[in-house]
Amino acid sequence: MTNGPGRPTLYSPELAELILDRMWGGDTLTSICEPDDMPAAQTVRKWARLDPHGFGAAFARAREEQAHALFDRARDIADDGSRDYKEEEDPKTGRARVVVDYDHIQRSRLRVETYMKAAARLLPREYGDKLDLTVREDPLDKLDEDGLRKRALDLASQLGVSLSFGDETGAGGGSGDAKKPH
Repeated sequence: MTNGPGRPTLYSPELAELILDRMWGGDTLTSICEPDDMPAAQTVRKWARLDPHGFGAAFARAREEQAHALFDRARDIADDGSRDYKEEEDPKTGRARVVVDYDHIQRSRLRVETYMKAAARLLPREYGDKLDLTVREDPLDKLDEDGLRKRALDLASQLGVSLSFGDETGAGGGSGDAKKPH
């Protein structure tokens, strides 16, 4: 549906389904909306914001599926070495020879990286960099008073600082003054 001449601007379930199906296949919103008989990409994003007939949730789900399709596309490109070599004429002998097609390999690498970055942005929990948030030492709040003192003394020793807890052994209940050795 159009709102007068030009691109469609009014939401229709049929048009929405066509757009979402293509997104599920990995097509970009820009390429989907390029033909004149399709709404502009900004119109589709507006529909997603306004959420007519649940389009916003369906659009978000299609973006997730788009990420999976882009990942699959990247894998296919990475696995396809069929054009990594080309035949060309040897300028010295005039005979055909097989050479590495570095331009094709670089272009394939760029495509894979682009698709992987897009997939990571669209679905970071699946394709984004994983952060290791594992605590490797006992948290300080689980240590008793003696454990805290021992840990503080160990850290002070690593830093080259003397630490006093009010007695010579470091086991008293002093102020915990730290002094840099001279």
